[in-house]
Amino acid sequence: IASLSLEKERDQIADYSGLGFSAPLRGGVLALAMLALAGLPPTGGFIGKFFIFYSAIKGGETALAITGIVSAAVSCFFYLKVVASLYMHPSSSPPPRAASAADAVALCCAAAFILLLGVFPAPLLRLVDAALQ
Repeated sequence: IASLSLEKERDQIADYSGLGFSAPLRGGVLALAMLALAGLPPTGGFIGKFFIFYSAIKGGETALAITGIVSAAVSCFFYLKVVASLYMHPSSSPPPRAASAADAVALCCAAAFILLLGVFPAPLLRLVDAALQ
């Protein structure tokens, strides 16, 4: 979001209209982050939500898990609204400044981490399991 902002922060969803086309790398990483927050596979957000709900059910907190699942489903609407604005609406705001090399590297690393956690969660899960032992 900071990378896509101008002098003034973009604080309305409409401010992100068309930015998926005018700033493809940054728009793509923002879309990927929104998909991860929504908990869609193959992102790290899916793995996180899956294990939270799995643990709640395993611990006998079925009502809590159902409440969490329903609220996660509702939140998908709001996260996907941003993705739709990035790619399905014409631009209504000025394009962002050019991305620096540091911005591009940081965004690529974040995107890779989001996807790696979603596709290969086992190393992180082993690390967490070892820490809990």
